[in-house]
Formats: sequence, structure tokens, C-alpha cells
Amino acid sequence: MRTHVQELTPEVYQADRPLHHELALKAYEARFNRQNLTPRYQADQMRYLNHVFSNVAMADPNFPTIQRPVDTFDLTNPFTASRLIDACHRDLVGKVSVITCLKAIDRYCRFLKDCPTIYLPGHQTLYLPSLYGPIESPVTKYSLPRCHTEKSSSRNYLTRSEYKAWLKFAWQRLDSSLPVSEQYKRTQFYTMCVLAGETGLRSQEFLGLQVQHINLVDKVCLVVKGKGTNGSGYRKREVPLSDLAVATLRDFMGQYSRRRGEYLFPGKKGKPIVYRTANEWLREFIGEVQKAQLPIFIEKGFGWHAFRRTFTRNYLDKGGRVDDLKRINGWAWTSTISHYIGCEKAPTKHPTIPLMPSGRLSA
Repeated sequence: MRTHVQELTPEVYQADRPLHHELALKAYEARFNRQNLTPRYQADQMRYLNHVFSNVAMADPNFPTIQRPVDTFDLTNPFTASRLIDACHRDLVGKVSVITCLKAIDRYCRFLKDCPTIYLPGHQTLYLPSLYGPIESPVTKYSLPRCHTEKSSSRNYLTRSEYKAWLKFAWQRLDSSLPVSEQYKRTQFYTMCVLAGETGLRSQEFLGLQVQHINLVDKVCLVVKGKGTNGSGYRKREVPLSDLAVATLRDFMGQYSRRRGEYLFPGKKGKPIVYRTANEWLREFIGEVQKAQLPIFIEKGFGWHAFRRTFTRNYLDKGGRVDDLKRINGWAWTSTISHYIGCEKAPTKHPTIPLMPSGRLSA
């Protein structure tokens, strides 16, 4: 950060676009420290952004011959999205992977959209949309298609918009005119999707939940049956429930009463639904999604574990800490996160860093 920031008057501070660009980058860089991601992952993301700011130039439509380097507020301007994408493909070819830089732009814009306020000691709080308009990422599923040739399992997940479309479609299938057995099956499936996506539980974990393991008052559920039966896979832990998960479970248990010691999703002879049955329901639902031509990208091999990856990515995008994520997901090692977000290696030890107040960024 510049050394003369403290000497600026509020009027200059509000009108200095290069300074705002620099502060936004500093705030984004500080976010990595709060999430405790690896220094290499942080350095790569900042390097990709610097490639864009150093090599990509745009011009005003009225003056196409006069071009200038792009800054943060060109990236976040939804009205220049198509021109920005074209400029990246034009100026970055041969220098660095265009797709990689577009991914970095998307992460940066989503951060600014979630945290659009910048605070600088000695000056009034800066709210970026009030000066530069709405903040939107220029990268969409059409400008940044997922690579079909990549074999990494971490590609099988749902984006935030895809996840919402998935749950909305599953909810719309709950038709009261259906036979009781079919309605019961679809209600169970919808509840499974919400539990898997909102808690990150493995399939055997949410299928093994009993009514006594769910505390809707404190918004937590106790996971007893984990991965494996002994060793590092067997971890009894408490997992927080989101508001959506609490509302869904309350409606489900109110509609289909269960005793305290019964399974939430009972199968035959009092045992829980087996994974094969849950997987058949998932395959059937995927067929309906594809038939309806919904904007949901589903790769070969998509299964219940994709919701665990979806939860992990959404949790980190909202500013969650890796230490808390490790406890919630029941990982033995923090480095397991590399299978979910693709970084080289996650740290194994983390200092205790307090979270910043919501909406306030550290410059």
C-alpha cells in the first residue's frame, strides 16, 4: 500500500480510482490470510490477476483507437463483460492460460460482490458500488466451460447457481397429486440433497442419521456413523445446520413422524436406506434434470460426494476458515482440501486469527 495514504483528505480518497483499485487488491490479498490457504495458492491467484492488469487493454466504444490497461472496476462492470472477455482472449494468448486468468477474475469479482466495503483508518468507509455501479463477475459458465479432459475428481461439483437450480427443481417435483409412496420418495430425496449440500456430510453419514442426533433448537446434528468403522475415519462430531437445513428437517419430521431412536431415512427392517437405493434416486433425478435442459453442468461420475465438494467450495467462498472446515468435514488432515479446491498443499498448522467484521475489509 502507498505510504501517503494517511495524508489524503476524504475528498481525494473518494475520487482516486487507482488508489481504490490498489486497496481492493490489498483487501483481496488479506482475505487469503484469514482463510489460511497456502502461500503458493495466494501467490498464483495474485499473479494471474497481475497478468490481466498488465497485459489486457480496453477502449471506450466511442474511441476505439485509445486503449488503456484495465483495472478492478473494468472487471466488475457488468456492461463491459463481453468486451473484457474478448480482450483477454486477444491479449493473453501466448503469455498465460486465458482460462486460468478468467477463473482468477471470477474469484476476485465474487469476493468484491460479497464484501464491497473497504475501510481505511483515518478515512470514511468506502462503498464501491456507490462510486462504480453494480459489481458482477464477467465470467459465466458459457465464457468459462469446465474442461471435459481434466480427470481431477474435484471437477465434479455444483456452482452456487447450479446448486440453487438443483434444489428448486427437486422442490418442484413434490406434487401432492402423486401417489403417497412416490411423494414420500421424492420428499426424502429432496431432504437428502439439502442435508448433503448444506452440511457437507458423506452419503453414509446422512443416511445413518437418527432423530436423536438432530437438534433443531441449537441448529446442529451429531454425526456418529462416519467414514469406515475405526481409525481416522470414525469421528463423532457436531455439524452446524443452516437455516435451510433446519426448515427442511422441521417440515420433513413434522410430515413423517419418527421415534427418537429411528433413522431419519428408514429402509427395510428398521435399517437405514442403503447407498444403492439413494444412488438410484440420484441417477433418476439427473435424467430428469437433463431432460428438462436445466442450466446445470453434470459430468460423468456425478454422485452424492459432489454435494460435499459443493459445500466445501461455498463455505470457503463465504469466508470460512480451513480449521473450522476440517472439523465440520471430519478430515484427518487439512491438506485434504487440495482434493476439493485444487491447491497444491494446504497448511497443517494454523494460527488463531479472528474474523473481520462482516463487510469490512483489511487494507
